[in-house]
Amino acid sequence: MAESFVQVANQGSGPKLHTFGRVNGANTLEDEIVQLGEQYLASYTTGVTGSSVATATDHLVQLMAGTTLRTYLRRIRVVQLGLAGAVGTLQLNLFRLTSAGTGGTVLAVNNHDTNDTAFTGAAMALPTAKGVEGARVHSAINLGLVAVAPIPAGGAGCYEWVQSPKQKAIIIPAGVANGLALKVVNAVAGATCAVELDFDEANF
Repeated sequence: MAESFVQVANQGSGPKLHTFGRVNGANTLEDEIVQLGEQYLASYTTGVTGSSVATATDHLVQLMAGTTLRTYLRRIRVVQLGLAGAVGTLQLNLFRLTSAGTGGTVLAVNNHDTNDTAFTGAAMALPTAKGVEGARVHSAINLGLVAVAPIPAGGAGCYEWVQSPKQKAIIIPAGVANGLALKVVNAVAGATCAVELDFDEANF
């Protein structure tokens, strides 16, 4: 679609819009300058420390939506904490879930703003009965894990995914059967990792 414009009549009085003038073909245009406001969606963090990555196919962390509100995943961070039995590469994939896993460790979900309501969904580490996997939505997660101390500052294996400004977040539709799971693909015996998820929940 080509650039275009909408003509706005100048009333000559009252409040003024802040603009930047430029020429597009035969038209002189005024681009409106916008001051970004603070984020209004409620933001949360959850995660786990010292979780074993020794078993392939485990769901290291799962995040499930609430009944009526959508969840927007903004950031994933994974860091090695405990030494591996031998040097290895941990591989993780992010899958959609079409049912919630059960029997794992329920994780606290912390508000960024204490004035926001509590997250209506739920998070869990290492469910013993895993939820049903749907589509794989992210797979570029590979961490080289060390077997000898000290683990470098910030973790030897350290991976971070952050939502691109030009893309939508990874969205979990509303409904308690909808979620995401960070799945261990290629396990590394002995090692433990910390996982942190940052996400928002819609208020509409």
